Amino acid sequence: MAEIIIMPKLGFNMDEGQLIKWNKKVGDNVEKGQVLFEIQTDKTTMPIESTLNGIVREIFVQEGETVPVTTPVAIIASADEDITGIVDKQGNEAISVETAVTAETVEIAGEFDFDVAVIGAGPGGYVAAIKAA
Repeated sequence: MAEIIIMPKLGFNMDEGQLIKWNKKVGDNVEKGQVLFEIQTDKTTMPIESTLNGIVREIFVQEGETVPVTTPVAIIASADEDITGIVDKQGNEAISVETAVTAETVEIAGEFDFDVAVIGAGPGGYVAAIKAA
């Protein structure tokens, strides 16, 4: 299952992030939990880990670029998976988190398929959202 990796929202006031370093390149194998890239915001620098096993198939954001949160950064998929529809549909345009979670996330009558929902923006919710991302 292909997954679109997005620029995460790491804080309540975070609107954009700068991708400062790629640890993988197109064609590299990646395992769940391995660091894909590092981002920098006005308050922190943080490594972003892969959420699945696969191959880095596309990279949309280059080192040094600053992009809004929820902007597609890369696609991870299996070697034989067809990602042309995902690339054509998503491109470099900013998309909402609801449609960026996975390529198979589907909107049905206003409902979404989520693995995690964090309610609350206090210290516990903030940490829970970062860990879940």
